[in-house]
Amino acid sequence: MNPLSPQDPPVGLVTMTPAMAETKNYYRWMADLMASAIGERILDVGGGRGSMLSRFLDRERLFALDISEDCVAYLRQLFDDQDHVEIRLGDVTDPLLVRHYRASGVDTILCTNVLEHVEDDAAMLRAFADILAPVGGRLALQVPSHPWLYGSLDEAAGHYRRYRRKELRRRLEAAGLRIDRIGFVNAAAIPGWWFAGRVRRQALDGEGTNRQVRFYDRWMIPVARALESVVRPPVGLSLIALASAVETAPQEEPVS
Repeated sequence: MNPLSPQDPPVGLVTMTPAMAETKNYYRWMADLMASAIGERILDVGGGRGSMLSRFLDRERLFALDISEDCVAYLRQLFDDQDHVEIRLGDVTDPLLVRHYRASGVDTILCTNVLEHVEDDAAMLRAFADILAPVGGRLALQVPSHPWLYGSLDEAAGHYRRYRRKELRRRLEAAGLRIDRIGFVNAAAIPGWWFAGRVRRQALDGEGTNRQVRFYDRWMIPVARALESVVRPPVGLSLIALASAVETAPQEEPVS
């Protein structure tokens, strides 16, 4: 655990600055980076406001799971008219839920900016591997990178850690997942995050933080995306990992 991590980390919608709900360019970029790993039956773990899952509504079957009642209520309202979306409240490491998603033929797990909120991240990664095993499915994972960037924003969001690339690779492989691709993204955001979280110690939901998020999404993301499409950055605010599970077992009956 990061020594700065709060004893009682927040969950649900309070783990992100409110302005993140408006960051269309950011979520479009992240979804496009993960698109090659996305199949037809997607489980979004810790879906929050549904900002990523809503970009794949054309797929066959969608599942959203969150431990926050507020998030589940929000998602049920958001996807109310989408009959192919199943939303549940629960912990993905629950054996009954693992069995349900295995039997439902989940071929993709989408997990963006969630793993850092989980104290036992190894257990969560093992659950991902178990769910994906029947079909040899894929994991699209995003986590915050560089422990030296950990500051007030991470603390307020309830982050237990930020990840090193080698460390993330080891954890994925230890869970039984094969790495297809892993790399840094969004390098241009590092100076702002460092200054806001390490120097100014800004609040997560403060006016200054929200204003910076909106400005960065509107003006900087298009530039950062264009640059990183040409040159892969050696550092980044986040790590994106695409990994595959080994197909090992037949499907079971879904749990109602």
